[in-house]
Amino acid sequence: MVPPIITSPEEMERLTEEYFELRKIPESRKWIDKRGNYQDQEVMVPPTIEGLVLHLGFVNRQSLQDYSKNDARYSVIVSRARTKILQAVVSSALLKEIDPGIAKMVAGAIDNDYRDKQIVEHTINPENVAQILRQAATQSAEHMLPADKLNLPTKT
Repeated sequence: MVPPIITSPEEMERLTEEYFELRKIPESRKWIDKRGNYQDQEVMVPPTIEGLVLHLGFVNRQSLQDYSKNDARYSVIVSRARTKILQAVVSSALLKEIDPGIAKMVAGAIDNDYRDKQIVEHTINPENVAQILRQAATQSAEHMLPADKLNLPTKT
């Protein structure tokens, strides 16, 4: 059996807070622009679930979810972290630092309440169904070839 990565809720709380503090420090990003010039810019990298997962030492999100499911003390910490990340995404979208469409997708990955949902209610009236079926049968019968035009073999 693999030993636990995080041995106490206090350790997870400390590492989670450490992660959020690190997200407040700009990171240097280097790239080559369209003209071939080297660019170097300090950018703020927003917190993400994946970033938190890696900072905590996990391999994937599922490991973090497993900790959350197995112990209510971890669940509170993970829920608070998700809320902080969601708040950062929504704030960035409101300040137009990131595209609102992307923010919506990211928020949907963090919290199911941010996903687009459509609730469609269907009411079926048996009389309408019977009428629709009669019409469909009549229309398909009109498009059928008469039996004498089908060139079917005859019985002798």
